[in-house]
Amino acid sequence: MPVLHHRFGKTTIAKVSDSDELRQMLVDPWLESETIIIKPNWVSNEPASFTDSETLRMLLEALDSHITVTESHMIGRSLNILKEGMSFTVEDKEVNWEWLFKGEGWK
Repeated sequence: MPVLHHRFGKTTIAKVSDSDELRQMLVDPWLESETIIIKPNWVSNEPASFTDSETLRMLLEALDSHITVTESHMIGRSLNILKEGMSFTVEDKEVNWEWLFKGEGWK
């Protein structure tokens, strides 16, 4: 049964429940490569910033290639910075990474 999805230009939005449904959505020719490198998002355990094991497993089962899963250092883990993030100075004012996303931050 086809997966219900919506296309917006090159972007496809769909809700999939298993690797078979995901495979139907993975139509990019690059996904037929002999080797695919996957870098999961393990920044934190907050929603939308962490690739959980079920999602990663679904992706691995949907791909028919040699798969390499890699990880890299994250500055937050490396420096043990506080929850509000590393601070820095902008125009003589002490700010943190959240400043970037607020109205006062860079535009």
